[in-house]
Amino acid sequence: MVIAAGALAGQTGEADLVESGGGDKALTMLALLAIAVVSLALAYRRGWLAMPAGAPPVPRPNPAMSLVVLALAMPLLGAIGSTIARQWLGLPESPDLAGQAWMLGGAAVAELPAALGIMLLLPGRRMAWPIAAFLGLLGCALAFPAVQSTAALGGWIPQWISSVPAPAVAHHTLERMVTSDDRTAGLAMLVLVVAVVPPLEEIAYRGGLQSGLRFLGFGPWRATLATSAVFAVMHVGSIPESGLAAALSGLFVLSVGLGILRERTGSIVAPAVAHALFNLTNVLVARG
Repeated sequence: MVIAAGALAGQTGEADLVESGGGDKALTMLALLAIAVVSLALAYRRGWLAMPAGAPPVPRPNPAMSLVVLALAMPLLGAIGSTIARQWLGLPESPDLAGQAWMLGGAAVAELPAALGIMLLLPGRRMAWPIAAFLGLLGCALAFPAVQSTAALGGWIPQWISSVPAPAVAHHTLERMVTSDDRTAGLAMLVLVVAVVPPLEEIAYRGGLQSGLRFLGFGPWRATLATSAVFAVMHVGSIPESGLAAALSGLFVLSVGLGILRERTGSIVAPAVAHALFNLTNVLVARG
């Protein structure tokens, strides 16, 4: 598995729910749902959710299979880099936050060659990066309520069926960031999960896998949904078992939003910015 914190979006949605009565949680979830519905309705009315018509121009030779292979290789390379860092530093199987930061850094370094290969294979971007970055900011603002309300529902339904509450924070890295007193390690991890992991994940999933599927003839929605399923599943190892329903549902919706940004802008910048802001927001919510 890739040691990545993009699954910070996999909070159960209850990280921002105060440890109080069920009524407060229900009201919070209803408020999130209402905001999500209004945001999505606005985006739909403005045409922001519409996928581009027609197939993208395919470069010659077609880089589709190379993009898909490199995208799927990145998690493997990340796992290798993480393992090398752990063994080199003599870290235990379950390291503290500082050790986890070193492992995440090792994973990122190992993924760089494949990420560079993907970027070299992709056609030139269609949009200036400042505009794409602004659209990423807007996309994050629109997607956040939908992701959080979906994750809250995903955590509430199993709890309603089994009476087993979902964890307040459904991600191992985020949990350590919240509970650790090591400020240096916390700052290093914050930089990694906000400035390093999101661009790498977006190069892999939106740049490599989604673009590769598009060049193979997948329509924009099929490519986005298939990529989102892979994106969510690849984070299973970072999520406590009791938080899987909440985390995976939230991750899937987040990935769909990032995929729409990729299709609408033709750029990796927009989804990378949205992903980074989403991770940052989740860290701040969990710590707050």
